[in-house]
Amino acid sequence: MSATIFTVKRSEIEGRLDPFFYRPDFMELEKVMKKIGALPLRKFVRGIASGATPKTDEYEKYYSDKENGIPFLRVQNLSPTSILNYADCKYINKETHESMLCRSQVNEGDLLVKITGVGRMAIASVAPRGFVGNTNQHMCVIKTKDEKTSWILASWLNTDIAEKLASRRATGGTRPALDYPALLSIPIIFDERIYDTMKKAVAEMKKKQ
Repeated sequence: MSATIFTVKRSEIEGRLDPFFYRPDFMELEKVMKKIGALPLRKFVRGIASGATPKTDEYEKYYSDKENGIPFLRVQNLSPTSILNYADCKYINKETHESMLCRSQVNEGDLLVKITGVGRMAIASVAPRGFVGNTNQHMCVIKTKDEKTSWILASWLNTDIAEKLASRRATGGTRPALDYPALLSIPIIFDERIYDTMKKAVAEMKKKQ
């Protein structure tokens, strides 16, 4: 197995000491982001929270069925198309939604971002109009200025470039995670054309399917 050897200047050390964080391709990408004036995600965030997973062995206390419950979102409900897929989600009862998980309530236009787990990091989706739900600790719900802002942010976060920027900031070996400071520092290119391109690609995909 070949090894990559590189040198990092003391002035470039940002607090972390793991070599992965300072990979040359990551460092070069960050420089490009600064050069074109990318803004950190925190500039677009008006509120952020994540939830918890109620104990499944106390099902009657926390959970419900589709007809009477509130959608309880998990990472598998997020999609790199930015469209929330909640057809197979679990459901919690109204009391759990309004008490134990009151901070992580999800409403239409909210931006949902994966913050823990193996695989692609920072997958993002937008809650559709009329949606009311909740989420667990493996994603966060972000309040933005409006629905359009959430769609533009989600479209950017789902690009391969943004995934690299997010993965660089993740910590942990077997279960990578993004804490809030790391997540909110991800550089954002806020350009409506990215959303338009994503929307056209998704429409074409659905047409072919």
